[in-house]
Amino acid sequence: MNYSKPKISVIMPVFNAELFLKKSIDSILNQTIDNFELIIINDGSTDNTLNIIKSYNDKRIKIVNNQINIGISGSLNKGKALAAGEYLARQDADDISEPNRFLLQLKYLDDNNLDLVDTNIVFIDQEDNYIQDYASRFYAPNQTLSHLFFYEINHETILCKRKFLELNKIDYQNRPAEDYDYFLNLALLGMKSGHMIEPLVKVRKYEESLCGSNWLNIKNDINERRLNLLNEIKLRPNIKLQKIHIALVDQNISDLSNYKFIDIINWCNSILESNSQFNIFNDKYMKKEFYSRLLKVIKFNIKTRIKDIFYLWKYSYIYDKSLSLRDLFYLYRYGK
Repeated sequence: MNYSKPKISVIMPVFNAELFLKKSIDSILNQTIDNFELIIINDGSTDNTLNIIKSYNDKRIKIVNNQINIGISGSLNKGKALAAGEYLARQDADDISEPNRFLLQLKYLDDNNLDLVDTNIVFIDQEDNYIQDYASRFYAPNQTLSHLFFYEINHETILCKRKFLELNKIDYQNRPAEDYDYFLNLALLGMKSGHMIEPLVKVRKYEESLCGSNWLNIKNDINERRLNLLNEIKLRPNIKLQKIHIALVDQNISDLSNYKFIDIINWCNSILESNSQFNIFNDKYMKKEFYSRLLKVIKFNIKTRIKDIFYLWKYSYIYDKSLSLRDLFYLYRYGK
């Protein structure tokens, strides 16, 4: 086997990861295909992380040792720059990949002519016990940017073509939601991605994890990036509309109940109208997602009034829908 030309470069930044690192590394080394390199960036760890990495005698492992902590964005950029594989993959230091992850991802990527593919995940606790499934959402490759308008790509599960990243010289930025920002920037440059419904990675969910301990900052950064995305269709909402927008994207009915339904649907209409002028997002996908949210507001908001249902009927044509009198009666009688 010629490991000087690996098929896949796996990038794993680690910081004080001694608790779960061995299981994570083992899950990569035990993949059903073995033509890969595992680039582990030890980002100034002060625990036993470096010793655990050095305990492996495997030519596929390449160690990058940061003398000081430079953060996950800097470490990811280092790993990306050193990668020699035709494809790049990610692995977090506390997650576990299924043995056939890379085999299945390679086939899916090539069969569908994609730039990037992620997979579904399941959450586990610190003892590897199952916690819950993750909502898997399908979208077409040409709907990648539109998907990111509402949702995310599971960063810890990606496999992508290195050639695409080299053609579009985008680095991870030093910000809390570096992954969401990274994929948005790539999608704006035309990235076509896909999602595998198979849960090929087990993700640890606990308070001390990087996302768990920093979630508020990450969420605020995601919100900021989502609002900035509206600039692509020349929309600059005021504070009230910003709050409506974030609540809509998050499907937060509790927050949306603080606003009049007419304001909510008018905001959705404005987005679709502006997008029709600039053609940035996939029209069909956007209509589907917004209409789904509007229905949820009608059904689950205890403040819904008859005239709110009338507004939904009045503007349903914008969403390529046609509501009958029976539909309206059902929404009013059984929706709440």
